[in-house]
Amino acid sequence: MIEAPSGGNNILTGIGLDTGGANSRAVAAIWKSGAASLVNDVRFVGGHGTYKADGTWIEPYNNNRTGDPDPKRRWDSQYPSLWVTDGGGGTFKDIWTPSTYAQAGLYVSNTTTEGRVYAMSSEHHVRNEVKLKNVSHWKIYDLQCEEERGEGPSVLPLSLDGCSDITLANIYLYRVYNTYSPIHTPSRSTTRTTSRSTTCTFTARASFRSTTPSTMQLTISRYVTAKSPFYMSPAMRRRPARFQHR
Repeated sequence: MIEAPSGGNNILTGIGLDTGGANSRAVAAIWKSGAASLVNDVRFVGGHGTYKADGTWIEPYNNNRTGDPDPKRRWDSQYPSLWVTDGGGGTFKDIWTPSTYAQAGLYVSNTTTEGRVYAMSSEHHVRNEVKLKNVSHWKIYDLQCEEERGEGPSVLPLSLDGCSDITLANIYLYRVYNTYSPIHTPSRSTTRTTSRSTTCTFTARASFRSTTPSTMQLTISRYVTAKSPFYMSPAMRRRPARFQHR
């Protein structure tokens, strides 16, 4: 829907972008602008929290919470909602990206341009919430990811692949109270060098608490190679493979 040019100083603010859920080739925003560009106060429409023009709420689930009420609107069928790529960077602030139809709320790929993310909520996806691949010189502050029982039992919230010089601070990743299956790890990283993580809180509730505290704070320097489970009891870890994250 929107493509920002390479190296630009563009500003996108105060807008909602809706890819509709039925077009498998849709991407809401491809961002290639430079370090001085800005995306601020943007809502990527779809899934939870969506309303019609008359103010009535749009139900996100069918009757058994396995898909959208409209079978033409398929979960995890579109490109990431916000895709920063090919040298893109800039500041990304106050963004809500919960479209269940997209592969991820934020995908950053193939860039060494400086990027900064502040106060982003990426949630309700099937595959990933935030994914960085071949990225350097990015800082992510105050990221929240929420996983629902219907679409998110196997989601990997945070993925870093082949990245360097990445800072993560005040990250909050959690699964809702009525989640019925465990997940092995809320984040996975194959970063190369100098990645930093501080005050990362991973929480799980209800059936998947163990004797450990329900929140955990990690301070990690250099490599980020998190392999921390949401707090599953030993009995839950022994569940059949079909319930386990792959």
